[in-house]
Amino acid sequence: VEAYALGTAGPWAATTAGALAGAGLWSAAMLVQEVGRARARRRRRRADLLVRAPLLPGEVAVSGRLVVLESEQPDAWWQPGTPPQLVVTTAALRRLKGRQLDAVLAHEQGHARARHDWLLNCSSALAGGFPQVPVFAAFRD
Repeated sequence: VEAYALGTAGPWAATTAGALAGAGLWSAAMLVQEVGRARARRRRRRADLLVRAPLLPGEVAVSGRLVVLESEQPDAWWQPGTPPQLVVTTAALRRLKGRQLDAVLAHEQGHARARHDWLLNCSSALAGGFPQVPVFAAFRD
């Protein structure tokens, strides 16, 4: 009981508690802002993806849709959202064979299962909210 009594813990207890509460509120505000930005980026990427790889007539967007993009740059990524999409370029399909391609696809699906998009949102929020703390920027990067 004595540990929670702010007035009896010393002259800095109330100031420290206020600073921690303020930092918590600031972190929450930065996270809300970052989630909003991430949603806007995701909408733009999905719109761009739909232009580059439109649905075929009669095709419906389903969960786990694989999108193959024509590109000279080998790349693969998981597009988070509803429904999530796995995107692979033709250069990656030409370059990777058999188990290599399976490993890349499993790696990207692991990102989706672990919800790394949320981890990126949190790290971006901390880096943006506390730019004077270099460890947050390093975590984001």
